[in-house]
Amino acid sequence: MNLAKIVWANLRNRPGRSLLTLVGISVAVSAGAAIFAVVRGFECDLIDKYEVRGTQMIVSGATKRRPLPMLIDEAIGHALTSLPGVVTVAGALYEMGSVEGQTPLTLLGWPRGSYLWNHLSFPPEHNSSVEGMGTTIYLGTVAARYLKKSPGDTLGMETGEKSTRDLTVGGVFTSSVVVENAAGVMSLAQLQSLLGCVGKVNYFNLQLDPALSIEQVIALQEKIRHLHPELGVMRADEIAANNPGLQAARALGVATSIVALATATLGLTNTLLASVFERSKEISLLMALGWSRSRVVWMILMESVFLALAGAVLGLMVAWGGTFLFANVGMFQGRLVSEFGLDLVLVTLFIAAVAGVLAGLYPALQISRQEPAQALREE
Repeated sequence: MNLAKIVWANLRNRPGRSLLTLVGISVAVSAGAAIFAVVRGFECDLIDKYEVRGTQMIVSGATKRRPLPMLIDEAIGHALTSLPGVVTVAGALYEMGSVEGQTPLTLLGWPRGSYLWNHLSFPPEHNSSVEGMGTTIYLGTVAARYLKKSPGDTLGMETGEKSTRDLTVGGVFTSSVVVENAAGVMSLAQLQSLLGCVGKVNYFNLQLDPALSIEQVIALQEKIRHLHPELGVMRADEIAANNPGLQAARALGVATSIVALATATLGLTNTLLASVFERSKEISLLMALGWSRSRVVWMILMESVFLALAGAVLGLMVAWGGTFLFANVGMFQGRLVSEFGLDLVLVTLFIAAVAGVLAGLYPALQISRQEPAQALREE
């Protein structure tokens, strides 16, 4: 008899129980996969952000001891410019602002004429000049869409004095950095004025001499740390790995996955136990006809692994569909980024297969130990 056909028949004859088990596994897998995909998406977007901008090093008010960034004096940037190996320094300010009746909008302030603007792409018909008056804001495509704004429209933004100031939309841009498409960008001086923090920035973007070796870059990094021990200094390739928010999200993903998969494995074990003991006469008959105990164990394990893998595939589909839906709905547009790589899929399927083996091992060993003749008599 074909072993795969028997496994399929066993699952088909108990559709309700099999379906509930599939749902349990898929929920566990989708929760963990969605968290890891979103974390990876933000990590990739964070790396892309500095790579696309052309930034090789960041100096900020955030440190390992103080993960929340503080405002720092803009004058520090002028001192950094004089260091050997530093080509350009551009201060930056960011804030979550409230516009158009409490709608949240990420606000970015960059110095006029700095290289930070170069990666933004404006349609030819839009005014892409950033040299205008101090009441101009440039919106990413996603932000312009959900705010329903076009170039020339006005945008009411709450300022640091809790009053509202009208800004003119100077243009709509597209950025290869996903989260910037849901943001508003304006001149650094303008955002400083609106927030009441003239002369302050959150961090400095440093462009370095491309001729520097990695050893020289590290030496420059240590020199800046020595000169400004109160500040955090990171190379662009270190930022994602040391981001406290991403570290917390990874830990949450691991904890969620462990709990969810443990619960799903116990549920699968319970389902298989009930299934094999309901079929004890059938299995005893197969053993009486010559099936070895190892073949019986293999049949139960195949059934368990098949259920686990089917649930994992369903869970991955749910996770992908859910994150895609949220990333394209309302206020999540341009703010939620997910990345489902082949490695994430393969690791998820491998873990599901291992969970299937663990869940099926106990029921398989229990049923294979019975004596066929005695089991048939009891039936």
